[in-house]
Amino acid sequence: MTIDIRAVPTHLHVTLGGQYTFDDMKTALIRVRQSVDDYQSAKLLIDCLGMVGDPSLRERFELVAFVLQQRINAILHGKPVNVPTAIVGARPLLHPGRYGIRLLVERGLRLMICEDKAEALAWLGVEAQPQEPVT
Repeated sequence: MTIDIRAVPTHLHVTLGGQYTFDDMKTALIRVRQSVDDYQSAKLLIDCLGMVGDPSLRERFELVAFVLQQRINAILHGKPVNVPTAIVGARPLLHPGRYGIRLLVERGLRLMICEDKAEALAWLGVEAQPQEPVT
């Protein structure tokens, strides 16, 4: 998996690419969490359009638990935990029912997931940067 993290004036832009694996995704999420802290980002876009893979249902729910544990850790360390986050991807990487995302939103995360980068940017309330083409 490739991970590109860039701070742009309006948000932190993360691009993930390559083949999905559970362990790589956990590593990516740790790096994203650290980057949000490092750049003091108020908004986050995670672009997974360059990723391929089909996580199992078990992996999807384990990722939800992992994200919630990361959130608890951030709270315990006094770090921001309510950063609006938009995730862009395609099926089958994104589950059509979006169950995991719904669980996270029900637990207070400000999160949306979609298949269109323009929609994600609009939800964040930001415009595409010149080096950030909307595809």
